[in-house]
Amino acid sequence: MSFKSRLQTHSWFIAINALVLMAIASRYFAFLPSFPTEPLGITFIVVSTFSQMALLAAIVGLLTIPFLLLPTKVRRPLLALIASIGVITLFIDTVVFAQYRFHINAMVLDLILAGQIVSFPLVTWLMVIGGVIACLAAQWGLLAALSRTHYPHQHKVGKKFVLLTFLTLLATHGIHIWAAAYAYQPVTTVKRYLPLFYPATANSMMRKNGWIDEQALARQKAMDVDREGDLNYPLSPLETTKVEQPVNIMFLVVDSWRADTFNADNTPNLWALAKNGRTYSHHLATGNATRTGIFGLFYGIPGTYWHSFLANQQSPVLMDRLQALDYQVAFLPRRS
Repeated sequence: MSFKSRLQTHSWFIAINALVLMAIASRYFAFLPSFPTEPLGITFIVVSTFSQMALLAAIVGLLTIPFLLLPTKVRRPLLALIASIGVITLFIDTVVFAQYRFHINAMVLDLILAGQIVSFPLVTWLMVIGGVIACLAAQWGLLAALSRTHYPHQHKVGKKFVLLTFLTLLATHGIHIWAAAYAYQPVTTVKRYLPLFYPATANSMMRKNGWIDEQALARQKAMDVDREGDLNYPLSPLETTKVEQPVNIMFLVVDSWRADTFNADNTPNLWALAKNGRTYSHHLATGNATRTGIFGLFYGIPGTYWHSFLANQQSPVLMDRLQALDYQVAFLPRRS
C-alpha cells in the first residue's frame, strides 16, 4: 500500500472516530440543569460538540501521521491502541462528570495512580480491561476494513468533512464571542460541559465597537463567586489533644438513602451496628447531591463552598489531623 493510500485510510479512520467521540460527548448535556430551548443555545451545543470532538480527533490524527511509515504489523495495532485510549478516556470522563460535575484533571489522575486515596475493586478493573480489549478489537477491525475499501474521488467526502469542521469551529467561537459580550447564559453556561474546551471571547474588541451589554455583564459579575479568592478556613486554629492510642475510623456512606428506611426491618445489620455506637439523628445534610453531601460530611460547611475549596486545593481539617497522626487513608467505592 502506497503512503497516499495509507494517508487516505488514516483520514477516514480519524473521521469515523471523531463521529464516535461526538456520540459519546452528547452524554455530557444530559446533566444540564435545563436543556436550552432557544435556537441559539441548541445550535451552540450542536456546533461546539461537532467542532470540539473533530478537533481533538484531528490533533491525534496529525500527531500519528509519522506512524504511517511503519510496517502494517506494527502500524495497525499501534493506531488501534491510541484510538482506543482516546475513546475510552472520553467515556470515562463522561462517567466522572456524571458523578462529580467536573472533568478528569491532574489531581484526579494523581489520586488514582498513587493508589492511596482512590482505589477500585477487582471487578471494576476487569470491566475496564474488557472494555479496552473490545474497543481495541473494534478499532483494529475498522482499520482492516478501511484498508480494503476503495474510496471514490468524485464525492470528496473527506474535504466536505474538513469544511464542515472549519465552519462549525467558526460558528462555535463566533457565537461564544457574542454570548460573552451580552452575558447570554444559554451559551456561556454550556462551555464547561465539554472537556478541553476554551471558546473565544473578545469583549475588548466588542466594547470598542459598542457591541456589548454592559448592564448584563455587571449583573453577571455581581452574581459571580470568587472561586480563587483567599479562604478564611478554618476560622480559628484547630485545638487538639494528645492521642494515646489511635483507633480505626471507617465511613460507610450510602448515596440516596432515605432516613426512614434505616430500621431493624430494612437494615438489620446496620441497625445492630448503630446500637453499639452513636447515632446522630439531628444531622443536616449540606446538599441534595453526592458532591455537596460528601463535601459537607468532611468539611462541615455548606456545599456551595465546593468550587472555592477545589480552586484553592484546600483540604478539610479532619484529613489534615488524620495525616498528622500518620493515618493511612483510602477510598474504596462500591456500587450495587
